[in-house]
Amino acid sequence: MLPKVIGTMKKLVLLFLLLGLAVFAAGCTGQTSQGESNTSQAEVTTTQIETSTTQLETHEGKISLSGNQEMVIENKPNYVQIGNIELFDNAKLTIGNSNVIVKKQGPRAEILMHGNSTLEIINSRLVPPIDDPANLYLTAYDTSSILIDNSTFYNVMNLVNGVEFVIKNGSRLHSSYDIAEEDGAFGILQVCCQVKGSIKDSEVGSIGLFYGPGEAGTIENLKTGNIDNFSVLGITIENSKILPPKKKGPYERGWSVFADETSKVTVKNSNLNKFVFQEIKNKTTQFEGLKSETYTNLDFGSVHIENVNVYNEWGLFLRNSNVTIKDSDGIWLFPFENSKVNFVNSTMVEFDPRGFTGELNFEGGKWLYAGEIIENNDFTISGTYEVDQGVRDSLVWDGSSKVKRFFSANISIDFNKENFRGMQSISLNGKTYTVNFFTTTPIG
Repeated sequence: MLPKVIGTMKKLVLLFLLLGLAVFAAGCTGQTSQGESNTSQAEVTTTQIETSTTQLETHEGKISLSGNQEMVIENKPNYVQIGNIELFDNAKLTIGNSNVIVKKQGPRAEILMHGNSTLEIINSRLVPPIDDPANLYLTAYDTSSILIDNSTFYNVMNLVNGVEFVIKNGSRLHSSYDIAEEDGAFGILQVCCQVKGSIKDSEVGSIGLFYGPGEAGTIENLKTGNIDNFSVLGITIENSKILPPKKKGPYERGWSVFADETSKVTVKNSNLNKFVFQEIKNKTTQFEGLKSETYTNLDFGSVHIENVNVYNEWGLFLRNSNVTIKDSDGIWLFPFENSKVNFVNSTMVEFDPRGFTGELNFEGGKWLYAGEIIENNDFTISGTYEVDQGVRDSLVWDGSSKVKRFFSANISIDFNKENFRGMQSISLNGKTYTVNFFTTTPIG
């Protein structure tokens, strides 16, 4: 089916979202990363690590290296780091012959690289804990460099602005099948903006290609499985494997493409897990007939899609726009500010509002799989739709957000983190109904 796009798009702002979805746009808009050297943070030295004699070694507190500092974690079968890792300037962290588990102290476990810093992972594993297998985010800026040699890393690796990387010698950038969802759907390498790197004799769960402001390119014949020799957006892949998507939902497998409005991107004859439009800003437009697992032709702004099959998600990132989505499925909706969205006979598979103060209306819609209502939202939901059990089980909601849900034209309930799962009574047409945030409408 040929999707229809009505309206125009003047500007997209490139937002890099990690699997749930952090923004690190500064690196891809020509700005320098904002980190600065901070030696007052808790530090771990090589001596502290090497003199430990216990089988299970734990360090609690941020590791922060700057200047020309170097740190080595070597021959450690069970080293647990509780807190983030930050590398500045010419600092270097080497992990050799070790199993390192990074646990969060705040919302996320993060490894942040700035300046000319270096990370080497050799014959090792650098992973999140087994009970939180999606929560480890590595973000590298500037001219930092990464070597992964005969090693395992996951979940998300974001590389921007001149970073160089090498992944080789049987390395694996995805989770093992025995600890994750049924197809081990964690692990993505995301690249943008003059990143250069190589993947040789290794496996990667997913690759996300970000076309930043002013970038142009044509992508053809993206495929999963074994790849003998292939180059795209500064990445060379040789004798390696990109894992195919197998599971419906917001999972990271295969290829994803994200396009900034000033980029001129053509994608042809390819199989993707996701295609994302970033951002639709200050516009009134309509999408009709966006379908998953259907070969599609589409022109929108300077983006051209020809004979492309999207397995999981069509991402629509909106800011202060009025958008209608009609007869579509696989929609990943990411609204900001005062956008208004109308779903007509369509399915939303992931919903991630951020600072959203607008309106979301359904006319015969469905919400499947996942969502995060976080970061200062205050919006309304109205209309007729149903919510999948997966959303009911997994929805993330923080204390800064609230939603007014209309159950009829005149009856609404204000929901927040404390009450969205609890049942409340409403009266409609002389009858009393028990409802919560997930209740299917219409009722009665």
